[in-house]
Amino acid sequence: MSLGSLATSVGDADALLATATGHAARGLELLAEEQGHYLLERDLKAAITTALQAQGAQVSHESRYQLPHWQPQPGGVDISVPLNHAGKALAELKWANDNSIFEALWDAIKLADATQLPEVASVYLCCGAPEARWTKPVECAEIFDTGACEIVNLIREHNDWWGRYILADSTGRPTSAPEMLDVRRISDVVLHVQDIRWRLRTVRFQPSGRWVEFMGGRPSPAGAG
Repeated sequence: MSLGSLATSVGDADALLATATGHAARGLELLAEEQGHYLLERDLKAAITTALQAQGAQVSHESRYQLPHWQPQPGGVDISVPLNHAGKALAELKWANDNSIFEALWDAIKLADATQLPEVASVYLCCGAPEARWTKPVECAEIFDTGACEIVNLIREHNDWWGRYILADSTGRPTSAPEMLDVRRISDVVLHVQDIRWRLRTVRFQPSGRWVEFMGGRPSPAGAG
């Protein structure tokens, strides 16, 4: 069945992305088994793209959107999918071979701002990491749990990493961001990569709470603005 008869609402888009995540996980397992190589984020992107296209989706890569609360603008969005009469679904992808789940902070506030655009219906974060990293306390894993996520406080808590590993790698700068994200996990898939058990998690979220001003790409001090 084609995307045109499936994805006409955010709920349909959730199902589309959840199904794609499951199929991508199986494809990544086969890739790791057949080629025996260290998987990379580009492998996740290829697998998700193939899984979306198999459902009839038209997938664009690295599409740029004029975000209202960024100056300069960030880079393009990993995946954009037009929905039937319902705008677009956007997705950013992470593959955490290293202890780098915290890098999803950047993608989260970028996508949160994209929800302010009239053409964007829903936004998603998809992250693969070894299960051991999900089950032990790990920085910023709560971005991928259903519930309220205090995204600005997370950035403040990881201010050093935010500057050293995130801002240092991008010319884009947020000028403000939502205080909170309302997160809904739509998929949590187990896969095995080189005999290691991984989980591939996908969430959808919406911004909530007040918008906090940023200065130089960092949140203003707590209580300011």
